[in-house]
Amino acid sequence: MAQHRQIASPTYLVALTFVLIPPFDALMQLLPLRIHDPRWRFGFFGLMANALMLPMIGLLIAFMASAYFEHKAFQRVLGILSAVVAVGIVAVLGLFALDAVQLRPDVKPVAQLAFKVASLTAAFKYLLGLITLSTFALASLRAPRLPRTARNKRANNLVMGTTATGARPSGALASPEPESSAT
Repeated sequence: MAQHRQIASPTYLVALTFVLIPPFDALMQLLPLRIHDPRWRFGFFGLMANALMLPMIGLLIAFMASAYFEHKAFQRVLGILSAVVAVGIVAVLGLFALDAVQLRPDVKPVAQLAFKVASLTAAFKYLLGLITLSTFALASLRAPRLPRTARNKRANNLVMGTTATGARPSGALASPEPESSAT
C-alpha cells in the first residue's frame, strides 16, 4: 500500500470533480436565481435530483480511497459532511413536495401524468440519495479507529531508515564508511 500513496491526491481530485461539477452545471442552467417563483424552485429541485447521482459516485470514490489509504480522520469528515447533506436533502424533499402540491392545480390536464412522473422520479432520487448519504455517514462513524500504538508507529515510520521503535534496522549503517584505497 505504501507504494500506492502517490495516487491518493489524484484519487481525491477525481472524487471532488464528481462531487462538485454536476451540481454546479445544473445550477448554471437555472440562472438567474428566482427563488420566490415556485415553478423555478420545482425545476431547480428536479434538476438537482438528477445532478445528485454523480456526486454519490464521487463520494464513494472518496470513501474507498480514505479506507484504502487509511485516512481515518478524512473518512470521519466525509461521514459528517454526508450526514449534513442528508439533513439538507430532507429539507429539500419537503420543499419540493410543497412546491409540487402548490403547482399541481396550474398544470394542464394533458400534462398531469408527466408532472406526476417528474415529481415522483425526483422524489425517488432524493430518497435514494438520502439513504446513500445516511449509510455513508453511519459507515464512517462505525469505522474502527487506529489504536494509539498504531498511530504512533505510523508517525515513527515517517523517518526513513527507522523501524516502528525508532531504532535503525539491523544491518543498517549509522554512517557510511569511507572506502579505503589500497595503494
